Amino acid sequence: MWLVLAAVVIFLVAWGGVDEVLALSTNDNILPPSFYFDVYKTDPLATPWSVGGPQPVVRQLCESGALRGLKVLDAGCGTGENARAILEEGRAKGVLGFDISEDAVKVARVAVEGSQGSWEFKVWNCTSDFLSVGREGGEVS
Repeated sequence: MWLVLAAVVIFLVAWGGVDEVLALSTNDNILPPSFYFDVYKTDPLATPWSVGGPQPVVRQLCESGALRGLKVLDAGCGTGENARAILEEGRAKGVLGFDISEDAVKVARVAVEGSQGSWEFKVWNCTSDFLSVGREGGEVS
């Protein structure tokens, strides 16, 4: 079983469904991929969304023991701060992380080296690929 940690999940829970998430993808306020490429190229560890460690909800999940033995999908993994905590503090079995930025993924791979459990990081634009599948009526396997 995969546990998904991502902003998309927060939207789904807070706003009630995938229709609202799909509607967000057409909003002019969504930042283009080039924004993320530029931010990570400048300084991958000093992004505007960094909190200097794992996100508070990830820390809470780790401390509660809820991740122990699970395989966790970290969508939008960035530089791997959440993934490292999930493996080390949360005692997860493994983490699969993906992010739109190749620079961020490179940093994430280094961040988790030596951590217990299995891990893999991939470059993937989940917003365009996932949301286009949802619009076409296809399924994500």
